[in-house]
Formats: sequence, structure tokens, C-alpha cells
Amino acid sequence: MYFDVNLDSDIFDYYINHDYKGIVIAGSGSGMISKRWKSKIKEMTKNSIAVVRSSIATSGSVDRDSIDREYRTIPSYTLTPLKARILLSLALEKSNSYEYLKGVFEKY
Repeated sequence: MYFDVNLDSDIFDYYINHDYKGIVIAGSGSGMISKRWKSKIKEMTKNSIAVVRSSIATSGSVDRDSIDREYRTIPSYTLTPLKARILLSLALEKSNSYEYLKGVFEKY
């Protein structure tokens, strides 16, 4: 999902209510997102939905940040949103454990 400051955060209720296992959010700049989205992201991660932070920027990296510790999100590092989605899909076939997924993104 691409971040848009005007996109209502209630869109995440769909993912929460339909048993999604993971989502990649392409945030602005270095993968940053709004306060409205953060509360929904916390709700998703509490419901065991993996949330990977990526960026719409064409270069650079989304590195670990305080948001990852607080909201249990996973940075995509140098992966584009599409590549992060593919890696997340593959990793979720094995486990949806936060520690496992975090390790996969750190490695690849």
C-alpha cells in the first residue's frame, strides 16, 4: 500500500478483518508514515499481521528506526516495495514470527 497523507487510516480495518498475514507500506522519504496510520499499524501487528516499511523513494534505504521497536514493524532496507512484497510473501510461507521475518529482511 502506498502512503498518502489524505488516505483514511480506516482502510487498514479491511486487512485486520480479513485475516491478512502481511502488508508492505511504501511510506514517504525513508519509509515514514503519519500518526493516524501508526495507530492502525499497531493494531495490525497486535493481530499478528506483519508490517514491512518500504519507501516510494527511488534510491536510499529504509533502516531500523524507533517506529520498528515501538510498533513492531520491519524495515525493507534497500528493497523496493515490490521486492519487499515478494520477500514477505515467501517468508510468510515458513513463519509469521516477528523475529523470523525481521531476520529475513536483515539478511536479504
